[in-house]
Amino acid sequence: MVGLPARGKSYIARKISYYLKWIGCPTKVFNVGKYRREKYGSKLSNQFYDPENEEGKRLRSHVAILALDEMIEWVNTHGSCAIFDATNSTDARRKLIRARCAQEKLNLMFLEIINDDEEKINMNIREGKLHLPDYENIDDEIAFNDFRERIKHYQKGYEEISDNSLCYVKMINSDQLVINRINQYLTSKVVFFLMKLHHKPRKIILSRHGESEYNIDKRIGGNGNLTPKGELYASKLSEWIMDNMYNKLENGGLSCWTSTLNRTVQTAQYLPIAKEKKKALDEIYAGQFEGMTYNEIAENHPDEFKARLKNKLTYRYPGGEAYTDVIARLENIIYDIESTENDLIIVSHQATLRCL
Repeated sequence: MVGLPARGKSYIARKISYYLKWIGCPTKVFNVGKYRREKYGSKLSNQFYDPENEEGKRLRSHVAILALDEMIEWVNTHGSCAIFDATNSTDARRKLIRARCAQEKLNLMFLEIINDDEEKINMNIREGKLHLPDYENIDDEIAFNDFRERIKHYQKGYEEISDNSLCYVKMINSDQLVINRINQYLTSKVVFFLMKLHHKPRKIILSRHGESEYNIDKRIGGNGNLTPKGELYASKLSEWIMDNMYNKLENGGLSCWTSTLNRTVQTAQYLPIAKEKKKALDEIYAGQFEGMTYNEIAENHPDEFKARLKNKLTYRYPGGEAYTDVIARLENIIYDIESTENDLIIVSHQATLRCL
């Protein structure tokens, strides 16, 4: 990560980490601020960050190298991707990172977050930075002004990425991406994910469908309708939405997605908003076992039953899907969730909601 404080670097780092782990890539964020607090405490003067403060510069460099070394060790032993979450705001610091990664034969991408919207910066400070251990038991206005001074210190020495030999992405004011030398599979996935990101707060509600006819018989798959109990749940769900999100309903700020199957469509039927059916939200397809109970599978196909119990994640129903297949088809849903600015209710199925 690269950028001045309060630009959203840590937020974006966490989002990328969640996404990469979701697609099966072990990922960890190494936040240099946490190392600094552990090493030197959290109650440091903003002068500590002044680039003209040689002692502060030396100490900050020390914890950065400590975090970098631990990150590289973790990648080499436990994971396949790590995110170095710090300002990394000078060419010298970035050259250090580049040299260490080259030494370890690690691929490297810089992500620079640039934001000159003062309103957003102030919001980031008030909603995020004032809750850090650095400002515990300190008046909000005093803390706010102190952090603004910290930013000024960083601005003195800040050097925007200009070396076009680097693999980098610049995210400018949350709505523009500048991309340079992105030619690896994983970096391309990250760039596509970044294209879907926005920073507007919203609620996401996940609901399983109401009880279906197959649920009563404990049969898997199928396209059955709701039972009377399932219809009651659909009605109660609509009432809850009306009671808790009425303002969103009034201004068109609530969206609803369902699968294409009857039981989710019927569960959403009473919601007074337009619904969108998405095939990717359909239940895991059980292939030859559609409509069977697990007792019937155990009796007639004991080897398959045991194989499923052994590893539900990778087990694939004969002629059907595995959870890994469901995850793959849900990736576009993840992109859609990230890009939508409305509050969202998703009515789907047990397997798909588990994956989400």
